[in-house]
Amino acid sequence: MDNLDSRTLAFLDVETTGLSSWFGDRICEIAILRCQGMEILDCFDTLVNPIRPISPGAARVNGLMDADLTGAPTFAEIAGQVTPRLEIERG
Repeated sequence: MDNLDSRTLAFLDVETTGLSSWFGDRICEIAILRCQGMEILDCFDTLVNPIRPISPGAARVNGLMDADLTGAPTFAEIAGQVTPRLEIERG
């Protein structure tokens, strides 16, 4: 059995504009922390412009306002930075 200290783990946290992708809610903040054992290998955190308003309920939960996200990159602009941080190591 593998010791988890020898594995690289990625922890993902997202904030969204609401709770329903069906109704067009989108990511408005993303954070990824990659660790091996107790060592932090990489930390990525950015606001994301969802190109839509945040619902009042989501704003109460995540504390973000539409004005906070206006100058942030869109998800398409940061996807190239997110994807490699979530890839599974093979071996």
